[in-house]
Parts: sequence; C-alpha cells; structure tokens
Amino acid sequence: GKYITSPVEFVDIYPTLCELTGLPLPDSLAGTSLVPILSGQTDRVKEYAVSQYHRNGNKEGYTIRTDRYRYTEWVDINYREGLLPYSEDIVIGKELYDYQTDPLETVSLIYDPAYQSVMDSLHSMLADFLTHQFGDSAGRDSSANLLFNPSFEEGTTSWTERACSMATSTDPAQDGRQSLLISNRTKTWSGASQTFTAQLAKSGPGRYILSGYYQAVDKGDAAKMQIRLTVDGAKSYYQAFGEFDSTGWAFISDTITLDWSGTLEEARLTLQTKNDISLNYYVDNISIVLDSSLTAIGDDAGNLPVNEFKLWANYPNPFNPKTVISYQLSVISQVDLSVYNLLGQKVKTLVSEKQPAGKYKVNFNATGLASGVYIYRLKAGNFVQTRKMILLH
Repeated sequence: GKYITSPVEFVDIYPTLCELTGLPLPDSLAGTSLVPILSGQTDRVKEYAVSQYHRNGNKEGYTIRTDRYRYTEWVDINYREGLLPYSEDIVIGKELYDYQTDPLETVSLIYDPAYQSVMDSLHSMLADFLTHQFGDSAGRDSSANLLFNPSFEEGTTSWTERACSMATSTDPAQDGRQSLLISNRTKTWSGASQTFTAQLAKSGPGRYILSGYYQAVDKGDAAKMQIRLTVDGAKSYYQAFGEFDSTGWAFISDTITLDWSGTLEEARLTLQTKNDISLNYYVDNISIVLDSSLTAIGDDAGNLPVNEFKLWANYPNPFNPKTVISYQLSVISQVDLSVYNLLGQKVKTLVSEKQPAGKYKVNFNATGLASGVYIYRLKAGNFVQTRKMILLH
C-alpha cells in the first residue's frame, strides 16, 4: 500500500519478471529490475527515466524525467545519413518543467536563472546517456550512408542523368524539403545515378541494406534499384525491387551481399523502374548502409552450452519498430530466418546463408509493416522452429 515516486520505464518490466520467476537475464537486456522496490528494500532503483519523441522532419526529442523535473533536448538528426556524435552543435531546442510548481507543464523554465543549476545537472545526465547512445549507434560504417546527398536537400548534387531528366520537387517530399523527379527515360537502364566507388572500397565487402522511397506521378510500376560493380573489367549486378504507385510513398528495401576480389574499378547505383520506361516518378531518401543486424554472440553471452538448435522469444515483444531475435546452432548449417504475416506471406528474409555453430542475434526493423501479429521461422538443416511476435505502432 506504499506510494513510491521512483522513476521507472517499460523496459524495467521484463527484468523484473525474470527476477521474480528465476529466469536468466540476457546479457543485452535493457532495463532494471523493480524487485528491490516491490520487496521494500529501497524506494528507488534509478534516478531518472529516459524517453524519446519524434516530430516532423529530422527532429528527435530526448528527455530526462526525474520525480520532480522533465528536461528535454531537441536534436536535428537524419538517421538515414548516419548518426553524428552527440554534441551541443546538433541541439536545436530545450525544455524544462518543474512538476512541483507546474504539474501541467504550462511554462518552460529553460531561461529562468533560478533553475540554471538544475538544468546543468539534468543536461549532464542526458549528455552522458546520449554520448553512449550515439556512440553505440554511430559505429564505423554500420549507419553511415555510402551515398552523398541521399535526400536531395542539395538539389541534384552528386547525381547524374543516365538517359533521363532530373529535377527536384518540393511536393511530394517523403521526409525533408524536397525529392527528385525522374522523367523522359529513353532506355531500360535509364535513371538517376551516383557512383560511390571510394566509399564502398573504404567500407569493404559485406552485407549491405539498399533502400529508398518511390512514388509515381500518375501510374504504378515495379521499382528497380540497381547496383553495378566493375571489378577488373567484369561487371556484376545487384538489385532491390518493389511495387509502387501514385497514391503515396512506397518503401523499397533489400539486403544484398557486395563481395569482390580484385580491383574495384567502379560502384554505381541507378534508380530505375523494371517495366515502363515512359513512367515519371519521384524518389527520396536513398540509402546504402552496412548491415550490422547480424551479430555472432561471444561465449560469454549466456551459460547455455551450444549443443542444440534453439530459437528464443524476441525481445522486446510487443515492439515498435525494432526487436531482437536470438538463436543458436549446434553444428554448421544452412540457415534461413524469415518473417511471415498471418496469411503465410513472407515479408522479410533476415538470414539466408551458411553459418558455423554458435549463438546469434538479429535486429529486425519492421518499419513499413502494419501493426499486427507476425511469425518468425528458423530453418537450420532439418531443424525448424517458429515463434510469434507483435508489432504495435
């Protein structure tokens, strides 16, 4: 019957249940068990909670919430172009509220000199959190887009016309100020194009996520985002396909393996359509990023021996829009890990390759999928297991 004002978060629920039921805690688990509060050992397990908000464009709000104050910093970030290290330079606004004097948050105290020391303390806590958050996310190349000017905010800079015409447009714009209109195509291979040879050579061979947004001017078709690699004079092609029309933006994405031995002479991306060369269409937010979603887990990731095949429940679940799927292999196997909707239609292939015995984690991003129940299925040799997960937007 005791009332406690300790800050808590949704991510604290799972570790609390694990401790209450005696289940082992995954190493990568976020959150703090609330059992010490429930058992009366302490009145709090953390000094603050953290939350995040998104607003139009590239504005993200990060908040520190204590039992008395809410302090928020708004930062200007384009995730598709890669995270910057956290600094004051990307902060575009701040808010501070005192619930003791203003529980309805009617007036921000950010410019009140009487609260300067409070703001400095909260800023220090938030800056420490964001420095680690941005540092973890802004790894070597895992979120760095290999393309220049991917959202066409600098017009057509870095893009060239291949048997077509290009022009920027402010309506529609998927995210930001403008998109790119592609028209007057004369060849099946026509489209806006960019070379990214130096960036890919620096990043190296690996699995990459190729993605972007398409919208037709008046009629639909199949999008074709094509990468051509030229190595020692030989050309190889990699594509991402997806249907689009004039009713709104369609997100096109696929995971591809760019691998080569020899001299990489050219890497070129062209934004095409598959069928109708007379079609005029818009594109926006084009991205080629290293796929860091598949991670082999070290031996210290858990105390279970790798002597059996196993597919664990995803965490978090329900989720929005990201969750982590973990599994283990007892022997080297051809692995297929895919996600299906309740109609049995495959919506995403997460893994399709041969892997050695070990434990693995895969990050699943459900951006572009509707809320609902989805099935994920692991097939490794003769082993097959499925589980359910819930996406809530």
